[in-house]
Amino acid sequence: KIEVHAISGGQSPQTSRKAVLELHHKSPVTHLAASPRRLLSLGFDTAMRVIDVRSRELLCGGRLIRRLKNESDYLTCGHLDDEAGRAFVGTSGGDVFVLDLSRNPPDFLHTLELNAGSIAAMRVAGSHFLIAHADCITVMSFEGKGSERRMIKLGCHRAKHLADGDVSILSMAVAPERQLVFGGYSDGSVAIWSNRDGEACIVLRAHQCDVTQIIWLGQEPWGPALYTGGGDGKVTTWRLNANEEDFTFWSPQTFGAEVSNIQAAAATIAPITSSNDTLADFEPAFGNNPDAFRVANPRVNPQALRNAEESDSDDDLADALR
Repeated sequence: KIEVHAISGGQSPQTSRKAVLELHHKSPVTHLAASPRRLLSLGFDTAMRVIDVRSRELLCGGRLIRRLKNESDYLTCGHLDDEAGRAFVGTSGGDVFVLDLSRNPPDFLHTLELNAGSIAAMRVAGSHFLIAHADCITVMSFEGKGSERRMIKLGCHRAKHLADGDVSILSMAVAPERQLVFGGYSDGSVAIWSNRDGEACIVLRAHQCDVTQIIWLGQEPWGPALYTGGGDGKVTTWRLNANEEDFTFWSPQTFGAEVSNIQAAAATIAPITSSNDTLADFEPAFGNNPDAFRVANPRVNPQALRNAEESDSDDDLADALR
């Protein structure tokens, strides 16, 4: 069953139940995704339903059992692209079905095959489509309706500092204004990535087990804050007071670019020289020359080798031997 509640405003919101919808008979509802106009409902019976939010009329729906890889597979999560009139439906077999909601039953558009673990969550962040599955978050290009086959993998977010053992991702959230991505894991951990880095910059021990829900609220009065819900029955609020640069790994590429700019600027400065200035005058006189102190050597001043008592006469040596 799906219950429809109205929420009243104020500091202490109150809820009141308005309706009860039975869209999947007695099967559990595995996921809900809503927009101001439509509600996407996925059930354990492999059925998807789209209803009008105000009139609660069924717009389209159908069973997707024939497109599942195995009989044991089921529908896990979805993303409602209401503006384009399509839905992305994830499965436990690692596939994402793209369906056209303009017809009943929906037309099949494309399948994204990730082939690694159950699809846990999907989010759109600008021109990127993020898919949480297995133990990572795959980043793909987000294409318009009719161009789904052009969606390609751009990168992947992983966290190596998790508890040992079989750990899977269960939930995901994004903070576009801070360029951050959050992932909740089955061991109770929450990983935080900058959207430019593949490795997590922070891993928190948020709950004792199973971070089943994670939500980022960027506006007051409830935000900016990160809310996590775990299998321990607790909801935790996390305040992130740091700025964007505090969640980004240092990269030597930035320093290398600065050095290149300095070298390029230095190359444009002409050396201070004249026609008579050469480096040859400053070269050492020894090494290749066997007689470094001969008078004919232009690099040695013979007057500098004399002391005050020496004479220029050739008879001085003969007089010294007498």
